[in-house]
Amino acid sequence: MGLGDMRQIVIFGSVGKVPASSGGATDEMSPGPRVHGRIRKKRGGRNLSFGDILGEEGWELKVRYSEAIKAMLKPNLRIVYLDEVFIVSSWTLVEEKEMYYLIDLNIDRKA
Repeated sequence: MGLGDMRQIVIFGSVGKVPASSGGATDEMSPGPRVHGRIRKKRGGRNLSFGDILGEEGWELKVRYSEAIKAMLKPNLRIVYLDEVFIVSSWTLVEEKEMYYLIDLNIDRKA
């Protein structure tokens, strides 16, 4: 994996509760750092759910290891790429010659 493979720029962000004017709370994403990586589609398909056909896509993001990224890998992490918001489903630290993360993503249908 060379530097040339990581051409896409993604934005790491986190989701938290923000008080709403109506007295409740809403989820809001606060953007974080921009990171170079490689994002690609792993799988795609359709599922039948309560009479509706839903598209299901799996994506994979590869980014270099850094302490900043390690600190951000939490369940509320969101990834933004080309105005699409992704939910992080899992991540793996791959240790070869150079360490990097493989992050499994799903499209956030609520965004």
